[in-house]
Amino acid sequence: EDQVDRDMEISLARLNFLSMEAEGFTDQRDFHASLATRRKVSLFLACFEMSEPAVQQTVAFDTGTSLFWVHCDNPVGGDGEYSLDPPYNSAGSSTFSNLADCHEYCNNATQCFCDKKSCKYYMQYGTGFSRGILASERFIFKSSHNKGSHINDVVLGCSHEAETAANNYNGLLELGTAKHSLLSQLGSGEFSYCIEKLGDSSYDKNILIVGKNLATGGDSTPFQIDGFKYYADLEGISFGGKMLDIDNEQL
Repeated sequence: EDQVDRDMEISLARLNFLSMEAEGFTDQRDFHASLATRRKVSLFLACFEMSEPAVQQTVAFDTGTSLFWVHCDNPVGGDGEYSLDPPYNSAGSSTFSNLADCHEYCNNATQCFCDKKSCKYYMQYGTGFSRGILASERFIFKSSHNKGSHINDVVLGCSHEAETAANNYNGLLELGTAKHSLLSQLGSGEFSYCIEKLGDSSYDKNILIVGKNLATGGDSTPFQIDGFKYYADLEGISFGGKMLDIDNEQL
């Protein structure tokens, strides 16, 4: 049943994407965001632009859940080591809009409480939470043609309070497979990312790609999808260049 639901949601997202393409919102088939790392923090960071006027945001990147959210109109934690972008100001964006009818974007992981004016959400994590309102906004991504693709009406969480490992950054980019995931909203069931130089945050081949034009470079590992989660098949473990004698059934 979970697989059927996931396939249905991705199919509906593809239809939404084709509608946006027909209306001239985008002419690209893949979307790029640069990736970076920071010292002392075990997170990958994705960088992109959003809103009108456009502002850059640096968010933590994860695949554990599906709700993509940014800090809205409130200070972001952290210190100068992390080189934060300014917090997103929803009141200063002409493309920001509250989402009033939001039940289709809610599930067991994302709790929603809707009224006539807005839809409040609450997202619980193992070690924290995010709460705010669901909204829509314009996003700007690069593509394989190195052109900016403007995607309107992307649904996201506008967080007014959060306590997570992502608090040092502008938000949390989740790439799960639920309907409100950015991955599904962009009409793609595929994404890849490539980290060639972990210690070099300015290296332009550290990249996240949503779409069929997959990231290349180095060795690749495919994902398996079970329900709404991703898994990687572990085939063996080596130490010091020597493969350990471990039964595959124990991996």
